[in-house]
Order: sequence, then structure tokens, then C-alpha cells
Amino acid sequence: MQIYITSKGKENLEKELKSLYKSLKELTDEKNDAYHNSGDTWHDNPTFNELEQKEGRMMLKIQEKRNVLYSASVINIEKRNVQRVAIGSIVMLEKHLKEDASYSTETWEIVGFSESEPENNKIAYNTPVGKILINMKEGEVKTVSDTPDGVVEYKVLKLLADWEQLGKH
Repeated sequence: MQIYITSKGKENLEKELKSLYKSLKELTDEKNDAYHNSGDTWHDNPTFNELEQKEGRMMLKIQEKRNVLYSASVINIEKRNVQRVAIGSIVMLEKHLKEDASYSTETWEIVGFSESEPENNKIAYNTPVGKILINMKEGEVKTVSDTPDGVVEYKVLKLLADWEQLGKH
């Protein structure tokens, strides 16, 4: 599976990796202190064992982030696609919950892998809703049956060139 990130997402990932490397160094130093200050080295040293486990989890997290960073294709968004939903698109959609016949209007910006910020109306292309919306056109409708809300119908109302069209940002 090809991974796509935006240039902003790449920048954020690089900052996060830098921070993780710094935290890893601090954790390694703390683990080494626990090893040398215990007298029993690593035997029966719960502090050392706990720090060693944390270090392993952090190293795994770093490796996962590095894999994303080095295998991802970076999408530079110079002009938003207003013909079809794509990474970088701002989509105004109607969400129809079939179970209670309710309707709501939502607006989302489609962003890269792991760049979702629901509180800022940003969802990644690889999220369940993002996957549904990719390649849809204005007026197009898709129904999804396996959501926490039951059967949901999504209709693309409009593809926006920028957030200013909504008076937002």
C-alpha cells in the first residue's frame, strides 16, 4: 500500500521524530543510571526492567515513524482539486443517518496518512470516511453500512477552493 503525506505532514513527522530521538536518549541515560546504581545490575531491578521495556516501545515507535517518512510519497498541494475529492480537497458533504432519518452538513479537508485532526476538520485519506470520499464528485452519493451510526449516506455538496469560502481559518 502506497502511503501519501502532505509537505506539512512530512514537516510534522520530522519534528516528531526529532522529539522522539531526544526522549529516547534521555530514557537510555536514565536506564543506564538505573543499571549502574542498583548494585544488582539488571537482576531483580524493576526500575531498570521497566525503563528497558519503555525504551523498546519507543524504539519501535521511532522505527514505525521512520518507515512512514522514508516510504511515503509527498503530495505538494498548490491548488485544491475542485473536480474530484483528493488529498488537499475541502469537501462539504451531507451526512444522512438512515436509522433516525437525520441529516447534518459537515466540511472536511482531506489530508495525508496519519495527519487527521478532527477538531480542525481534517481527516486522512486512509480513514474510513476519507476512503469513501476519495474520487467522489459534487452531487455523488455513497452509502456505507458498517459505521458506528449504522447505515450512513454521504453526499458531496461542494468542493471548495479554500476555507475562506466558508468564512473559516
